[in-house]
Amino acid sequence: MKYPVLAGIRWRELCFLGGAALVLALTGLYTASEWLTVRRLSAELVQAKAYLTQQDQLAQQQADLEQRLDRARKKTRHTLGALPTEEKQPALLAALNRAAAENGVGVTKLTVHSPTPAGGAAQEVEIEAIVHGGYANLKGYLAEVTAGERYLALKSLEFFRPEGKGAGVLEARFVLAAYFLPDPDLPEPSGAPRPAQSFSPPLGKSDPFS
Repeated sequence: MKYPVLAGIRWRELCFLGGAALVLALTGLYTASEWLTVRRLSAELVQAKAYLTQQDQLAQQQADLEQRLDRARKKTRHTLGALPTEEKQPALLAALNRAAAENGVGVTKLTVHSPTPAGGAAQEVEIEAIVHGGYANLKGYLAEVTAGERYLALKSLEFFRPEGKGAGVLEARFVLAAYFLPDPDLPEPSGAPRPAQSFSPPLGKSDPFS
């Protein structure tokens, strides 16, 4: 079968037309590849700008937090007279045990860690506790031990469902930060840090901070 359109075209002209078509096809592929590269680079640029913006925001948040912390420390220096002295630590632990008993919460562990400087003359003492009971009991207990005490702060809190106990029993592990003034009647501490101590003080009904 003969094609009238191609009848008058020589073989050499056909080769030229084929080569031109191949060049056009390759040019199209190259252009498409470059277009995809442009899209990829544009997306990477958008991601980089977003990352830099996020980093700037984090840096600003860090600066704000540092300023707030510095202001809080300055305020602490002017209110140190309201802090209890270090000799009140056992009384505080007794209060924690008593509050647990009054709220129907069992105390598994109370550990007092070595004091660390907290700004000015104050010292921060971390108290690590493990308690168990119903959710409402634990909530009431934690609210009682942290409410109204300017020298106590809840630093961390985790809830677990312990094995071998009732379905409604939860275990709470939390860390309290207690702020004290060094007891002037106690000798200066040596360079070696004191080890953490665990206590189970007896329950009492008197005011532990009186």
